[in-house]
Amino acid sequence: MKIEVFNVKGLRVEDDFGYLGFVKRKLTLLPLADSAAGYTVGLKEAANKFSTAVDELDKVLEPARNLPSTKEATQKDEDRDKAWNAFRRIAKATKGHPNKEIADFAVKTEEIFLRYGDMLPLAQQEETARIDNLIQDLKALDTTKMTQAGFTPFLTDLEQKQTAYVTISDTQSSEHGHRMVGVIKQKRTEADAAYRRLVETVNALVVVNGETAYKEFVLDLNGRIDQNKAMLANRRTVAEKKKKPADPKDPKDPKQPKDPKTPDQPKDPKQPEKPGGGTGEQPKKPDEKPKDPKKPGDDGNPDITLPEE
Repeated sequence: MKIEVFNVKGLRVEDDFGYLGFVKRKLTLLPLADSAAGYTVGLKEAANKFSTAVDELDKVLEPARNLPSTKEATQKDEDRDKAWNAFRRIAKATKGHPNKEIADFAVKTEEIFLRYGDMLPLAQQEETARIDNLIQDLKALDTTKMTQAGFTPFLTDLEQKQTAYVTISDTQSSEHGHRMVGVIKQKRTEADAAYRRLVETVNALVVVNGETAYKEFVLDLNGRIDQNKAMLANRRTVAEKKKKPADPKDPKDPKQPKDPKTPDQPKDPKQPEKPGGGTGEQPKKPDEKPKDPKKPGDDGNPDITLPEE
């Protein structure tokens, strides 16, 4: 069992810092004491360098946390928490509904909430990923029963609050992106490199020493990596939907054309006129003997004129 391959460059700056901070907190699961099974000098050095790099990144990111959008994001996150909690509580309360079908549906709904656990103590990045998945599972339930149980308004509200938070989070990233120059970019690059070095070291030790001493650390990181991947996939889906033009309304079925009338049989065309008038008459025969042309001199004028003397 190794730590999954995950490119942290695909994360936004704050998301990256949140993930690296999570990894730093999990360093206590590694055998970093000299006497611990699985300890190596190389592992301790990798862990120390990683921890220092994350602290340095934290220092340069501090000013960005005072951006206007950061405060608004905090408010949107609180609104989302309230929507999540309201839906969870109504689902739990509806399990006692006198209508058995509605009560059974409430049980199924609450089971989905329990599957994802308590959202309130989670970091914003992790909460976003979990709520995305929670909403998808809830929307997969029977919509008719969702309406009958009275849960539809709560689901709609939760989805709207989630979208509002993601939108302001995008704005926050955009504002912060203008500051992604110089020292911030450098410190992030260093922290990401230290993370990769730590992962490579742990994975190598798993191969050499077996997974026992590192298993808990590996499992926790893989769980968070899966959440990061789900979050990135959801963002890609949302981005694609924004780019895709809205589906046009289904056009009405075109009217069926009327059956064309059977054309009348054309009248017999007139017989072409026959020679001689077209009435069946036989053409007149030419005179068998042409009239004799006048002979020279018949008109009383000689055809030769003699010169006068």
